[in-house]
Amino acid sequence: MTALQTIASVRQRKSQSSVSAWFERSVPALVLSPSVCVSVIFVYGFVLVTGYLSFTPSTLMPRYALVGLDRYRDLFSNDVWWESVNNLAWFTAQIVAGTAWQWLFNPTYGLERAVQNFGWSSFRFNWLGNPDLAIFCVVIAAIWQCTGFVASLFLAGLRSVDDEIVKAAQIDGASLPTIYRRIILPVIRPVFFSVTLILAHLAIKTFDIIVVMTAGGPGTATWLPSYFMYTFAFERGRMGIGAASAMMMLAMIVAVLVPLMYLESRATRNAT
Repeated sequence: MTALQTIASVRQRKSQSSVSAWFERSVPALVLSPSVCVSVIFVYGFVLVTGYLSFTPSTLMPRYALVGLDRYRDLFSNDVWWESVNNLAWFTAQIVAGTAWQWLFNPTYGLERAVQNFGWSSFRFNWLGNPDLAIFCVVIAAIWQCTGFVASLFLAGLRSVDDEIVKAAQIDGASLPTIYRRIILPVIRPVFFSVTLILAHLAIKTFDIIVVMTAGGPGTATWLPSYFMYTFAFERGRMGIGAASAMMMLAMIVAVLVPLMYLESRATRNAT
């Protein structure tokens, strides 16, 4: 083989290897690109559209003329919105649990009827019909529904604690509170972060359990921001205020997410 043939062969192998390397690098991007495009269009795209509509006089149908912050002024001057936000303080939540607890709290065939059948005919338990107590019925159902999920996360976190470290601390004379404070809690700190973030997200977007148990009633006693947004945007034909409330829900999630992520990243850096 001549020198020219050798050089050509080497160049061909390099070209083939570079094409192969480019193909290996590009295949994941090619495979993921359809789902990325769909996410960008149907998630972030609609977020941008909703944000734009919150600055328009849209009613039942979109109207694209900008009116500045008028819809946010309407939103913040609406007492029902603030009642919906205040109800978040009692919350985390979904639909099967809501149906079961709605049956339990129903005075016709729930707890009230069961106690009366045992002979206590004067017993009354109609929290769902009381504007001051209805939200607590939803809270009880939501806590019951979320307890198992949260417990499973903490159980998984506790199982990640190294038994040998705990035994060594006990041999050194560390008390149980010290072991929890210095060993166990730092190990399961990411679980606290995850649980707080997930529950806050679920609370802000809770909708199903409200519809199933109370339909927002009595009056507006069990409204939450998500129910407010749905009602104003799709039932009352005030899409501008609905879009503004949706953007405020997004702001709530970001307000919870950013500080938690900052604290978690700082704690991770300090630990290393």
